[in-house]
Amino acid sequence: MWQHLGLTDIDKSNLATYLTEYYQNAPINSRTNGFPGVLIQGTGGAIKLRFEQESSARGKSGSYRIIYFTLVQKTVYFLTVYAKKDQANLTDTQKQKIQKVIQHLRHNYHSTKE
Repeated sequence: MWQHLGLTDIDKSNLATYLTEYYQNAPINSRTNGFPGVLIQGTGGAIKLRFEQESSARGKSGSYRIIYFTLVQKTVYFLTVYAKKDQANLTDTQKQKIQKVIQHLRHNYHSTKE
């Protein structure tokens, strides 16, 4: 999916660096557990992050939306990515699917802890 959108390994590396640096310097009272972005209602905890390709000069409409989830600190699950020009927000159906994935991740995590 990443390459299909024209994103490169350098873009992946830049995103990983951004998330790491943000997490290390995040405010203590962050609603997203110290990670950047906005919580998406109806997903069970997914976070939407605006991401701009380094080589892009297209502004907000030329950027991408990264949807991810953090279950435990420093563990990030990337759920989907889409171009802002193709889609403004997740559909209700997409939110429901993401919620099921997050429920599955939580269940598996707690099952291994018992």
